[in-house]
Amino acid sequence: MTDNRSNNSWAGPDESGHSFDNSVTLESLRNALKSFARERDWEQYHTPRNLALALVGEVGELCEIFQWRADAELSPGLPGWSPADKEHLGEELSDVLLYLIRLADRCQIGPLTRLTYFQKCSPPVSRFGESSNVQDPKKRFEISLT
Repeated sequence: MTDNRSNNSWAGPDESGHSFDNSVTLESLRNALKSFARERDWEQYHTPRNLALALVGEVGELCEIFQWRADAELSPGLPGWSPADKEHLGEELSDVLLYLIRLADRCQIGPLTRLTYFQKCSPPVSRFGESSNVQDPKKRFEISLT
């Protein structure tokens, strides 16, 4: 895996050919969600607490999909999953993402703050090897701000 932090080119398909739709931005989603809530007079209900609790509920629904599946069913690409199962997973992932974006917007905090720190502070793969974080995956996201 190449260390792309210096040129910030994390975009594009991965080795499996998978990529996200790059025509949709966080800002376009934020604006669409804001308009959606305003048109229905829901902003009064979109407090940070309410949105955080709704987000937790959606994460629970996402976890339910995986709860009783065998590890063999959960390899990358989810081989063996039906199109309906994958569609349901996509719906729950979307719900989580949309609530997260709405919560960040209502708190007036950008959701990519940690990514910026990760890009600046994470040691390059070439220094520690590709499997340096296998024993403790949390280490990848421990960032000292001092």
